[in-house]
Amino acid sequence: MAKLTSRARREHRLQRLRLTAHAAVFARDAAERARGEAFYASLDPGIRNEVRTLIEAGVETFESCEGTDGHCYPEPTVAFEGEHAAALYALHIAVQRGLPVDKLRRVWHIGKDGMPDRPRWEMTFHHPGGGGLQYTEGRDGFAYWTRVQGVKGQRLDRQRKPRAKRDP
Repeated sequence: MAKLTSRARREHRLQRLRLTAHAAVFARDAAERARGEAFYASLDPGIRNEVRTLIEAGVETFESCEGTDGHCYPEPTVAFEGEHAAALYALHIAVQRGLPVDKLRRVWHIGKDGMPDRPRWEMTFHHPGGGGLQYTEGRDGFAYWTRVQGVKGQRLDRQRKPRAKRDP
């Protein structure tokens, strides 16, 4: 076996380092992809596409809900933090990618101590098939909020609220 010069040894070491670094990057990317798919699979199916679209565009979301029965929001919602520019960017991405945006609002939650929490943004979406909460007027003189689920438009519950009296 021929003896390697110091320059050849250096080149050989650098080549091994490059291959090791490339393998490490490939393994890290594969792990991140697997972790990402597991994350997206854990989301509500009715809001998964919207969350994926916003995250892949760089919007840092921290809460989402598809807005069906038993969920924390009455309509499909994605929450994120940021300044006004972040909200406008998220809206731009959502509209550009064809997401069914309904509202973009700034929200301050009030804690148990009566103090407002940090402000956050909530982007809501039209529910597929008209789901979510819908306002209907009953024949009995009361207004109802009816929770409708998904494409079928199946009524899930009704909350009875007195209709406001009208001035003559």
